[in-house]
Amino acid sequence: MAEQSAAYWDAIQSGRALDYRLHYDHCEAPETTDLANRESLILGLRIAYGDSSNHPDGCLLHHPPCPPGHSDIEHLLATSGTRHRMCRSRVRTS
Repeated sequence: MAEQSAAYWDAIQSGRALDYRLHYDHCEAPETTDLANRESLILGLRIAYGDSSNHPDGCLLHHPPCPPGHSDIEHLLATSGTRHRMCRSRVRTS
């Protein structure tokens, strides 16, 4: 969730950036993720974080799943603002 990179990408797209070079690669939770439902939110975060998710069941991107990664999904759920950032990412157009 690199907010500064996303803001810079928005500046490039709108013509406000002086330098237009940026490698921007991201993955979002599915649109069907219910932010009010803990299990749905965990599933969405596991998809968005891919093989860096530390969920004990591994990643959801590969078969067989990769072992758990370094991003603490439980900590993300406990951190203030996670739902706001995910909602904001859904309204971004590019």
